[in-house]
Amino acid sequence: MYQHYGVEKIPTDWLEALFSLSAEDITRGWPRMKKEHPHTNPTPMGFVLVCQPKPEDVGFPDLEEAYQQAIGNNPNKHDAVAYTRSRMGAIAAHMPQMDDKQSRKIFSEHYLDVVAKVHSGELKIPKVICQSPTTHYRKTSLNLERHAECMAKMYSMFCKEMY
Repeated sequence: MYQHYGVEKIPTDWLEALFSLSAEDITRGWPRMKKEHPHTNPTPMGFVLVCQPKPEDVGFPDLEEAYQQAIGNNPNKHDAVAYTRSRMGAIAAHMPQMDDKQSRKIFSEHYLDVVAKVHSGELKIPKVICQSPTTHYRKTSLNLERHAECMAKMYSMFCKEMY
């Protein structure tokens, strides 16, 4: 199908970039490259980026949808988004208050790392049982009673001195 011309005519920067790609990566990236760069050729690094697995390749939400879920604009988080947030640590809680450009960059790096690891088989996303501790709270009469008792104790401890 393809005729091999040897590597002596391939520029060094392209050889270095292509060396890191598998045949599967190139097969996946070639149609994307033609679609994303119809009139120009990408740089070697641009071609490598086009060949990387995308979230949709492994059944995850695209980067924009995942980001919206991550910052809380969509409360129903995909398991991969919830897992990515858990790997991000405390910074995940600060994303909604951060500069959008910085927040997107940080989340994208973590999310695409998860995507790459899932695609390679190195990682399996655990099923999220509960995304928020408030999911378990039920407004039963017992819970409401205990809440009232707790608030009364806190009021007696802290608010006596204020009034």
